[in-house]
This record gives sequence, C-alpha cells and structure tokens, in this order.
Amino acid sequence: MKIERKEHFSLRKLKFGLASVAVASSLFAVAKVTKADDMVAAEQEQSSLTDSSNSGNQTSNQVIAKTDTAENDIQEAKISNAEDTAAAPSTSSAANTVQTGEESPVTEASLDSQPAENTAVDTPSANNKMQSDEQNTRKETLSDNQPTKASTQAVWQAQNTSKQQAARVKRLTRALRLTNTFVDDGQGNWYYLDANGKNVTGSQIIDGKAMYFAQDGKQVKGAFAQDKDGNRHYYDRDSGEMWTNRFVNDQGNWYYLNNAGIPVTGRVSVNDQILYFKSDGSQVKGGFVTENGSSYYYDENSGDLLRNTNRIINGVSYQFGNDGKARAVDKVEVVKTNLVIDSYEFGPSVSKIILNFNRKVTPAVVHAGATVTTAGIPRKILNSYVSNASGHVVYFDSSNYVTLELDIPYDPKDSSRNASPFIYDSAISRNKWVQNYVVKVNNLRVQADGSNSSQLINSQQDAINNRLLPTTDRFSERGTYGNFNYAAYQPETAIGGEKNPLIVWLHGVGEVGTDINLPLLASNVVRLTENPIQNHFTSTGKGTQRGAYVLVPQTSTPWSKNQTAALMRLIKAYVASHPDIDSKRIYLAGLSNGGGMTLDMGVAYPNYFAALVPISASYRNQLTDNNNRLNSTALSALRNQPMWMIHTRADDTVPAEGNVLPFYKKILEAGAQNKWLSYYETNVGRHYSGVTYSGHWSWVYFLNDQVTGVQNVNNAKNWSGLSGMVATNPTYGGDAKAIVNGIAYSNVFDWLNGQRKR
Repeated sequence: MKIERKEHFSLRKLKFGLASVAVASSLFAVAKVTKADDMVAAEQEQSSLTDSSNSGNQTSNQVIAKTDTAENDIQEAKISNAEDTAAAPSTSSAANTVQTGEESPVTEASLDSQPAENTAVDTPSANNKMQSDEQNTRKETLSDNQPTKASTQAVWQAQNTSKQQAARVKRLTRALRLTNTFVDDGQGNWYYLDANGKNVTGSQIIDGKAMYFAQDGKQVKGAFAQDKDGNRHYYDRDSGEMWTNRFVNDQGNWYYLNNAGIPVTGRVSVNDQILYFKSDGSQVKGGFVTENGSSYYYDENSGDLLRNTNRIINGVSYQFGNDGKARAVDKVEVVKTNLVIDSYEFGPSVSKIILNFNRKVTPAVVHAGATVTTAGIPRKILNSYVSNASGHVVYFDSSNYVTLELDIPYDPKDSSRNASPFIYDSAISRNKWVQNYVVKVNNLRVQADGSNSSQLINSQQDAINNRLLPTTDRFSERGTYGNFNYAAYQPETAIGGEKNPLIVWLHGVGEVGTDINLPLLASNVVRLTENPIQNHFTSTGKGTQRGAYVLVPQTSTPWSKNQTAALMRLIKAYVASHPDIDSKRIYLAGLSNGGGMTLDMGVAYPNYFAALVPISASYRNQLTDNNNRLNSTALSALRNQPMWMIHTRADDTVPAEGNVLPFYKKILEAGAQNKWLSYYETNVGRHYSGVTYSGHWSWVYFLNDQVTGVQNVNNAKNWSGLSGMVATNPTYGGDAKAIVNGIAYSNVFDWLNGQRKR
C-alpha cells in the first residue's frame, strides 16, 4: 500500500483534479537512489576498480516532473484507450497503460473535463486511511516537485513511444514536462534533460560532478570518452562520474588518471613506484622501454622499474643498475641479415636468409613458432641450422651464423606477392633491384654458446645491399670488353686435350644495363651451366668430355643491327683467350630482343656460327612487304645456316602470326634446309604445376630442356597460308622430329651438339 499512497500524492502534485484516480505502480514508483562509490583501491591488482556495482542507478540527481501547459519538446506517449472500461491491476508497461490499483482508468474524456486548479474531491471511505498515511510520509519521501524514478521512467517511455498513440495522449503530454533531470530509457541507459527538456551531450557538470554524454545523449559509464579538446577521460561504471588520481583497467590495459582525469604518459612516479605509460596512456608491464638510448625494464606484475637487480628475460641475463639501466650480459643479437638469391624460371627469388649474430650460437636452433616476412610477404620457414657466412650448414659446432631456408612464392596474377628482389620498370622496360628489402624475423629461438638457456630473436633489417648470388657465381669469369659487360662459365670437365663447344646467350631488353647479374638472374640462364643441359654436349675428338662453355654478354642499350660488329669482336676475343673452345661449334641463342639480335648476327656473319636459336624473336628485319616475303640479304645469309626457332601462339608481345610463322614458311619455300620450329600453345612452367606464364616467355621451355618436338616441314611449307603450323603443348612444340643427314633429334640441345660450321 505504500506504493499506492505515493501514486495518489503524485497525481495531486500533477494537478489533474481526478477525484478517484490513482496511477498504477508501473507509472509512479519510488525511485531508488544509490550513491556511487568514489573510493578506489590503492593497488591495481584489485580488479574491482571497474567492476564494482552493476546496479545502474543514477546517483547524481532525482528526476523532476513539473506542471506545464507548453507543448515545446514534449514527446508523444501511449496510454490505455479512452473508451476502455475499468480493469484489474495490470503488469503492462507504464508506457502503454496507466492504471491506479483498483480504481477506474484515467481516460481522455476525464482529462478534458478537469479544472486547471485542484478542487476538493470526496474519496471513498476505504481510501481515507491510505491518503492520510500518504500525507504523513510525503515530506519524508518526496519534495513538492519530485516524482519517483518509476514515474519519470514511465513518462520518458511514454514520450518516446509510437506516434499511433499521439492523439490519445496529446493533452497529457501538454501537462507534463521534464527538465533538469535524469531519465532512464528502461534499457539501462541514462540521459539528462536540460532546462528546455533537451538531451545534453558532451562534457557536463551536474551537481558539481563531471559527466559525459555521447552524441545521442546516452551517458558514458564504465568507459573512456574523448572531450572536445581531444583529452580522454574515464567515467565511473555506476555513477558516471569522471575519475581522477587513480588507476583504471580498460580492456586489459592499465591507465593512471591525473588530477584532471587525463591518462598520464611517459615515466611517472605513483605511490613511490616508477612506472611507464605509452603514448596512448596504457601502462608498460613486462617490457623494455628505450629512453635516451638506454633500455629500461618494467616489472610484469607491479609495473615498477627494475633497479639494483639481475634477471633473465627471454633467456637473456640482464643487470639493472641503481638508475634502472639494463645491460645484457649474454644477449644474442642480429648484427646483419644477408639474402641468398637464386634464379628460377620466373626470375630471381630469395631462397634463404642468413642471420649474422654478435656471438656464437649452438646448433640448438628452433624455428617452430618463428615467423619471417620478406618485403612484407610472409614466408614459410622450411629449415634452420647454424651455418657459415655463405649459408652452408655447420655440423656439431657453434657459429655466428644461422641460415633459414624459405619457401619460394609466386603469384602469376599479382607480382607484388612474390617478394622478388627485382622490380620491372614498365616506363623504361627494365628490370631493377628494389630499393628496400626488409627482412623481419620474430620468435626464432637460439642458444648462446656456453649458455644453459635459450633466447628469442626478434630482428628487422633492410638487407637489399647484403646479397649473396650463388646462382651467378657459376659464371666465375667476369669482365668488360668495349661497351659490353660479360660473364662466362667454363665446364668443369674442360681440361686439356679436347675442345668443347661454346653457347653465346643474348639477353632480352629487360636486362639492358651495366649490372651483369641482371641477365644472369632474370631468365634462369644458369640452367645452361647445369645438368641435364650440360650433359647434352660432348667434346670434339674422342668425345670423352661433357659440357659446353657459356658466354653471356650484356649491352647497355637495346640490341640493334649497328652493334653486330662490336659484339662479334667480343665473341672472337673470348674464343681466342680460351684455346680449348672449338671454333667450329659456336652456337648463338637469344630471347626476345636478344632473339632478334641472334638473327641480325646470323645475317651479318653467315659463316661464323654453327647454329642459331632465336626465341620469341622479332623477324621485322628479315620480312618485307607486309610479311609476304624475305628480304634478299636475310634470305641469302640464313638459308644455309642451321636454325631452330621457338615461339608460342599466346605471345602478345611478339605475335607469331606476324613474325616467326610467315618467316618460317617463306624460308622453307625458298628451299632452306635444317630449319626447325617448336610452336607451343601457351607457356606452362615446371616449377609450379599448372602455372601459366606470359606467352612471350617461351625461353622457359628452352631452359627447362623441354624443346623436343617440331612442326611438320611439309605441312608448314605446303598448306595454305599459315595453316600448316599447329601450336601444341603435349608434344612440346610439334609432332615431328628434327632429322638432319638421317639422324633424328629428339631434343634441341642434342641437335645443337651435332651442328658444326662448314
């Protein structure tokens, strides 16, 4: 009955003049007010700092209801239908139905008939005692202008309900207006209405307490909020009051708020402890901080600066002085990171990284759990071991070097994911070394020589200038001649007594420059120096030696006809300096721009080379009249030279239909002999199954030792147009065999080995 007495009192204060109306407990109830606990435990470990009470009661103000006939800012509400009859007490929300215990419901019609001032109204005798009790307790529970929280919540909900009830309660909302008060939306969210009944936002001082309200008016509780000056403040979970001079734990991070409520940063002294807070205000615990070039460590539990003590951290022994400065006693650190770059059919890639440490580590290297990224691309660690400076494994001994073998990424659709040390500059059609190549290693576990504990290695270094190129090292002879650089390989079995053939390799336009490593890495030409290709070649004479010399010149400008004489001088000079080269078995091969130069050299020097292998070459210098015939000079020079051409139908850079196909048909029609064409559909690699490269890269087949089939000569010559040449991958260039002097060759290198200058 106590609640009912308060309801009657509230109705009289609202001056509705309703004689026998009592509002239901769901509309007007006693507001429970709890005082926020503003005491904070001295130690951070008490997690109750931010998890104290979940009552959610607003403590700063009581809600206020006033009589007002103004319509400004009054929200629409729901009440029961004016035509409803008297009903029993209901548990429905006060925002939907207004009832007064056992009394009849308030109706729209009854509101319209009430005078503006209170009038004396007789009530049933059964209610006299209740009203008397209510008057006796009125001063103890409510002021003249303060309804309970329940009444405010009901009105607040009524103000924010559906517009469908607006007409029914319009006169009620004219009579009620909430100002300078807190309201609860019924879902645990608090708002504060100013003198105009509007939701306040931003930083506010209410009853002398600093609070904060979001843009939608919702009060911030138990969280940080940023004021208009960009400063962050924390607000109590219960009362919503801003905290000052205390610790707070927010989402697992500790902060300390100064007397202005702002999180402190940097080194500070709190409760006789030296603590450190990052730039975002979060406290450092269990971590090193570098200040003025010195390292300091803050305890993982208390956060206090370590001083005058020794401690092993991540397997490293440290000494901490009186000033807290850390000195590593046996810490292992990476002083240099080296890249091992190998060549693949798609170009160069970093296959290994070699970490050079400041002290020796044992073979107990553990890469499980470690991560490596190169040029921002995550790499899988395949193996790890102590090694020498070149990356070769060291067994059963300690070393200053650890090598990590990595997987080789390749994405034909997105070259940025390949972590290549090369970049292709399309503006100048050149390959270049990247400017930066950052290697990041985390959580690699090593053990210092003589130590009983392991350490975690974390390192990040730019290593682009620390390159090891074991692939190119096979070309042990380097030099310059005229305007050319060159690199050369001498077969391991080339010793006195017999002569060996020479392969001259001409690079493409992408490798033009002054760094000889570019042409050696870009197209995987190193394969010419390795088995099985080397095994295709036999020495002149008894043939007891295997292998061929390989010479790779580099031009500083794209290959052109005006360079033929200079290139010939380089080739002759190299041959003269190596008397065990058979001058009658010099083979010239080239790709793209180098393939065109191969043809130009064959035209300029028709009696020098034993065979020509133009790959993905342009034939524009040999074809005339819109590809309808060969120019006379080219025809005369090339007709009797052995040639094996390689191209793909998918070549968009040098289309086969306007180059190799008409050339091949015309030279066959002119009666040329020992001319072969391997014609592929697409350019499918071997390193990654199913990967299709650019159709222009048909040298991949050549260097992978996959040029075996040729086009049928009779079909190519006699069928109409170019229909006699059919691109094929399954038979590796064609379903016929190269047959010379009755000998059938199943491989381009076997064919080369059999060619000799007349």
